Amino acid sequence: MLISINNTLGKPDFEKLLASTINSLNLESSRAGERYLKLLGHKLENEVYDVMCSNAENTPFEGTIELISGQKFPDIIANNYFGVEVKSTKQNHWTTTGNSVFESTRAENIKRIYMLFGKISPPVQFKCRP
Repeated sequence: MLISINNTLGKPDFEKLLASTINSLNLESSRAGERYLKLLGHKLENEVYDVMCSNAENTPFEGTIELISGQKFPDIIANNYFGVEVKSTKQNHWTTTGNSVFESTRAENIKRIYMLFGKISPPVQFKCRP
């Protein structure tokens, strides 16, 4: 018997989704910076989720994105395989302590996790990395 595990299951498509999500967040935050300066914690997770769902239309991820923030890691899952942990800082730098990231609270079946980071200080900006 042969068993093949595809470790790149939709990875290029998911990374395109993340890139379009980052582009949308950066564009919208440049237009509505004051609103974005108020988005931290769950509010930011909800915003990222909404933007991801919008950008997922007509992609393999349409209808598969779930917001599971709270006591689970990561905050957002897609296709029961990919995860996005949303982190932010109000400081003008790209570092975080990474609080609330505990492998013991990891959602089942999530194989690839990306960190989407928001620098919530003028100018508001977003980045994402595996």
